[in-house]
Amino acid sequence: MTLCIVIIPAHVTSYETISDLMQLQDQIESFQKMVFSHFRASANNDCRISALVPLVKESWGIYRFITSMLRAMYRSSFRDPCLPLFLLTFLPLNAGTNDIEALEPLRQRYNAQHYSLRKFYYECSNLKYLTGLINVPKLGQVGHGSSS
Repeated sequence: MTLCIVIIPAHVTSYETISDLMQLQDQIESFQKMVFSHFRASANNDCRISALVPLVKESWGIYRFITSMLRAMYRSSFRDPCLPLFLLTFLPLNAGTNDIEALEPLRQRYNAQHYSLRKFYYECSNLKYLTGLINVPKLGQVGHGSSS
């Protein structure tokens, strides 16, 4: 019997993990849009609004984890432990290494998801019933920080 050990570089599994989490984030976005589309102007929407609680909480946790992983991947690509996250937005497409070029699709998707989440959290922050249940995160522009 031959034992074969395959070593997968950390950046490959990190890329796949981020991609999988982004796919989950897309599913959360689809579901929250469906919840919002079923609000009734003349009805009490408290039950529908309460369905947003786990979506806000999960999307925020996923967003923070993706941000942390992307930051680590960019730092390792530049071999610079001080690379700030805002460079995700401003790095040129030809930043010089194949690692950076490989991260470009994730960066673009991250930025798109950031703006979708920003809009979602803004809409949620206007729901008095929801803000009575949870703290809704506030996202600024990419690179300008965020708060919960």
